[in-house]
Parts: sequence; C-alpha cells; structure tokens
Amino acid sequence: MSMSPFLKAELVNHAMARAYISLHTADPGPTGGNEVTGSGYSRVSAAFTPSVDGAASNAGEIEFRRMPTARFSFAGIWDAPVGGNFLWGAWLGETQEVQAGDSFVIDPNSISVKLT
Repeated sequence: MSMSPFLKAELVNHAMARAYISLHTADPGPTGGNEVTGSGYSRVSAAFTPSVDGAASNAGEIEFRRMPTARFSFAGIWDAPVGGNFLWGAWLGETQEVQAGDSFVIDPNSISVKLT
C-alpha cells in the first residue's frame, strides 16, 4: 500500500520546517560527510515551499556569506545549524569555486526534495 499525498506532504513539511543548507566538497553520502570548513563558513537557514504531494523547494535565495576559499559540488539539508541530523544531499550540477570573503547564492526553487 502506498502513502497518501496528504501524508507525504505532512512528512516533508515537518522535515523542512527547520532546514539548514550545507555545502560539500564531495558526495555527502548518507551521513553528511565532506562538508566545507573554514573561517566564515556556516550552514544557512532556508524556508521551503509548502509540500504538494511530497515535493517542496527552497522558497527564497540561500546566501552563504564570507565563504572561505573552497571548491564544492554538493549541497545538503540538516535539521540544525551545527551538528544535528543530515536529511538529504544532492549534486549542484557543476563544481563551484569561491575565494575567501566571497558569497555564494543558491537561487529560489533550486533545491527540491520529494518523498516518493
């Protein structure tokens, strides 16, 4: 038996209610490994659209300010700004590179999650 669209939406809305976005230098796997480190880097709080049939995306820009020099190609979602539980990760589509002090912006609707 499959989940109802209502249950999928409720589960995604609950999980994304406290979402913090991370950046990763390689595939974070199931544990959130390879997270960017360095002076100025921190996870960024993100609001997600209300789920429709278990799918939601970031509602606004996600800006990482004052980044350290870094190359990264994956993003992740956590339930806390530090430590916490890793929820999800995905490839950004291409490797990104920033210099110390730069900002990196993820556009609205660029991070999508779907419970199937």
